[in-house]
Amino acid sequence: MTGHELADLLDAHGFDFFTGVPCSLAEGLIAALECDPHGRRAPYIPAVREDIALGLAAGAWLGGRLYDTTGSYDLVWWIAAALGIFAALINLPVRETPIVRPRPELVAT
Repeated sequence: MTGHELADLLDAHGFDFFTGVPCSLAEGLIAALECDPHGRRAPYIPAVREDIALGLAAGAWLGGRLYDTTGSYDLVWWIAAALGIFAALINLPVRETPIVRPRPELVAT
C-alpha cells in the first residue's frame, strides 16, 4: 500500500488531523498528507517531540469536542487564555542569571 492509498483510506474513514514526529519509515504517507493537490485533507503537522504531538492532538480533539457540545469556540478560547495566563504566572519566580564559571587558566592545580 502506498502512502497516497493509505492517506485516501484514512480520509475515507473520517480522519482529519495528523501530527507526529516525522519518521523516514512513514515518508510516503507524510508526503501524501503534506502535498494533497486538491486541498481535501487536513495537513500533517510535524512535531519535534512526541509529547508535543500528543498535546497538539489532544488540543485539536478537545477543541472539536467542545465545539460539538456548545456550538461555539468561545469556551475553547477562554481555556486557552486561562492556560496562557497560568503559564505566565508560574514562570514569574524564575530568575535567569548567568552561571559564573572560573576560567581554566586561573584555577590552581
